[in-house]
This record gives sequence, structure tokens and C-alpha cells, in this order.
Amino acid sequence: MNKLNIQHYTNEDHDRVTQMTEMIDKQTVIAKSTHIKHKKCQHIGFVKLKRGREYDHEFYVDHKGDIDLKIDELNRIPWIEQQMKEELGKLIREMGNEQEEKKLHPTLFRTKIN
Repeated sequence: MNKLNIQHYTNEDHDRVTQMTEMIDKQTVIAKSTHIKHKKCQHIGFVKLKRGREYDHEFYVDHKGDIDLKIDELNRIPWIEQQMKEELGKLIREMGNEQEEKKLHPTLFRTKIN
């Protein structure tokens, strides 16, 4: 079984990005999951998968109702391992949960600095 390497960072738009890499049959599989947080974008997330030069797949997660369809789409991809599919599925579900929290709990914070 190959080791799955996971890295988290924030991009220039302050979106949370998770990058996973794994070696399968002497090819590197790279998966990037971007949790889009800025209001300008109509999507809540973006997932990009790449294996070598011949395999490439990407999709946007548009809203919470779209999550199950995207996880099914992810599970039908034959050229990535099950562990990576499970981790990406968790990240996609988190995108929807945080979207719901934002809508249910709108709060305005004000700070007075003297």
C-alpha cells in the first residue's frame, strides 16, 4: 500500500487548499481540493486530479446539494486509490457543512479601537 501525503495551505484568495500526493505504478497522483471562501465565486469548491500525463479530471462543487453527485463522480474514477477517494470525499463534505454554517449563523463583528 502506498503512503498518502497530505499538505494544507492557504492560497492568495485566502481559500483553504489541500494537496494530496501518492505513487501508483511508478506514477505520481496529485489531488488538489480548494475550499472557496470568498463571496465573489459562485462555487464552494474545486477538485483537480492528475496522474502522469494521460489522466486528468477536474470539477467544481457548486452548492450543498451537489456534494453527493460529486462524491459519486469521484468514486467512479478508476485510476486513483480508495484511500485518496475517501479523504477527498471528507473534504468535499466539509465544503457543504461550512457553507450551511455561514448561512445559518450570520454574525457581524465590530471592534472599537481607541
